[in-house]
Amino acid sequence: AKGGSASVSDYDGMIDAQNQIISYLNGKRQELQNQFDSLTSSGVLVENTDDWWEWKGNIESIQKELNSARSDIEDLNDSIRDIRWQGFNDGIDKLDDLNDELDFLSDKIEDSALFSEDGKLTSAGSTKIALLSMQMVNARTKVADYDMAIKALDRELANGVISQSQYNEELGKYKEQQRKASNELSKYKKAVIDVVKEGIDKQTDAMEKYIKAQKEAISQEERYEDYLERVNETQKQINSIRGLCRKNSE
Repeated sequence: AKGGSASVSDYDGMIDAQNQIISYLNGKRQELQNQFDSLTSSGVLVENTDDWWEWKGNIESIQKELNSARSDIEDLNDSIRDIRWQGFNDGIDKLDDLNDELDFLSDKIEDSALFSEDGKLTSAGSTKIALLSMQMVNARTKVADYDMAIKALDRELANGVISQSQYNEELGKYKEQQRKASNELSKYKKAVIDVVKEGIDKQTDAMEKYIKAQKEAISQEERYEDYLERVNETQKQINSIRGLCRKNSE
């Protein structure tokens, strides 16, 4: 790749070159092995003689080159696999970083600031719910991403890209991370529900206090009206007595 690390196509080219080397070495090794077998069976080469050991050493040398070339191909395939999985790993890292930032911001909001005295959601409360909702989306995305990763592992195993032991190891890791993401999703869902429930409780309490205050006000008004009625009645009686007194004095 220009100005950067090797790409998948670059590694594919290197693998093709290694396969050509392997093909050549296989042919060369087989040719030497056939000649060695023929010379040994005809008695030209005698076992454990210097010539016999020289031939055998040449064949083993080619075998070592073959093993090295095959090992190089495995390394190249691992590099290709790393490139193909890099996007997934980077995506998970970004989700984790974002979630840490959202956690930090959410923790800064005090629970006491979520609602007004009458139980209505404040701007801080709205922000809290928005942050929790974003964390729910993050967790849900991670669960889905790990599901796709597990399916990709299944394909790699079926195509012989990875061994059964490597598959088992990575499958266990991804399933564990997926369970954690699923637990996070449940945690954030519960947090949103708790905030909403708290708001309902506060609104209910505020309404009950309002109703109680109204009842008390009505009760006081009724008592006041009764008092006025008694005062008026008393005043009438006083006026009546005064009238009688005036008549008697005339």
